[in-house]
Amino acid sequence: MDIPAVEALLRAKKCSVTPQRRAILRALADDHAHPTAAQLFERLTAADPVTSRATVYNTLQLLRELGVVREVYVPGDESRFDPDPTPHHHFLCTGCGALSDVPDADVQVARALPEGFEVRRAGVLFEGRCPSCREG
Repeated sequence: MDIPAVEALLRAKKCSVTPQRRAILRALADDHAHPTAAQLFERLTAADPVTSRATVYNTLQLLRELGVVREVYVPGDESRFDPDPTPHHHFLCTGCGALSDVPDADVQVARALPEGFEVRRAGVLFEGRCPSCREG
């Protein structure tokens, strides 16, 4: 995540670039484990108790709407947030819960829809066990 570019985008969209938003951007940029909003909130409030839960959730929603982060829907769990908005898929380990990126080029997905449908984004969530959980 290019934090200065995201800050410029926020300013262009007439959104404030507050210290809390900067902290959220830094936390996301440094975390490729796809944290939940609750995990980000806990991490941020440990360093700065002033950050509110609403600020974290609202900022994540704004970043998703701007295409800066991807929200990954995990069945039976909270959504996770991915700082890489480029097309790719995910692998969810059902043992440890780790969520890993799978490059888009590695997956051939048929996008055959009835006439009139327009695909704007597609993603696949693979579920299974990671190498560590398979050995354990």
